[in-house]
Amino acid sequence: MDIKARGVRPCLELGFLGAEGEGEGGPPAAPNFPPSSAISCDPSDCQQYYFSPLILINNSTDPNGAGDVVKTRWYRKPQGVSDSAYELITYCESSGKSNCTPQSDVLPGYYTAKLYVEDSVGKSSKGTIDFR
Repeated sequence: MDIKARGVRPCLELGFLGAEGEGEGGPPAAPNFPPSSAISCDPSDCQQYYFSPLILINNSTDPNGAGDVVKTRWYRKPQGVSDSAYELITYCESSGKSNCTPQSDVLPGYYTAKLYVEDSVGKSSKGTIDFR
């Protein structure tokens, strides 16, 4: 009995083997999901105290694995202004996952930080947190 007549499809038809029979194609790759951005502060009230740095902590995760966050960018703007006012905090930009200490050049006041994270295939996520 022919293999097709029994309802069994050869690997070539399923895409597991190339036209020459080599292992081209293979099973479909697992889907890539975007990272999930998350931010916290140290100290936890997100306020800088005299002689104590404020650290914005990148708690982002990626369902495809811890090492899949390959780009981090931090932005800031004064609270209450439009999103077009976000400025890149260049000294906090990195490949991989990184935290940020933004107050070294920030005047006293209320700010919003935005975190942008990207994974190895370009999927991304953004999150914000207020600090002072």
